Amino acid sequence: MAITLKRETEAVGSSMKFKVWVNGTQIAKIAQKEVKELSVPEQEAVLQIKQFNGKSNKLLVNDGDHVKVTNGSGLLLMLLFIAMLIPVLNIFDGSARWIGFALVVLGFLLILQFVNIYKLEKLDDSKNL
Repeated sequence: MAITLKRETEAVGSSMKFKVWVNGTQIAKIAQKEVKELSVPEQEAVLQIKQFNGKSNKLLVNDGDHVKVTNGSGLLLMLLFIAMLIPVLNIFDGSARWIGFALVVLGFLLILQFVNIYKLEKLDDSKNL
């Protein structure tokens, strides 16, 4: 089986390649604006993208599918979360500020486990790639 994958995630994370996972196994990496054809032995597979601690939704793919990777709605929520907490951290001084900063980073990493930062979607045809 072969599927075509295109990455269009704009500026966020564009300097790093995303790991492409099929049925729970990493099979490739894909760079920003790259179009890659992937061969998978199964006729039906579950595709997911991961980068650092962020992930995409899981998508069931079949032979000949064209899939696009974009930024998901969770990314906007994470950026808003950070933007709201920066002014709060400026209220504190000394070690309290550093403890607060450490808690924000830990919270950010924890939330990434539950939010889909990237979005996988099937395209109707290859013209949209």
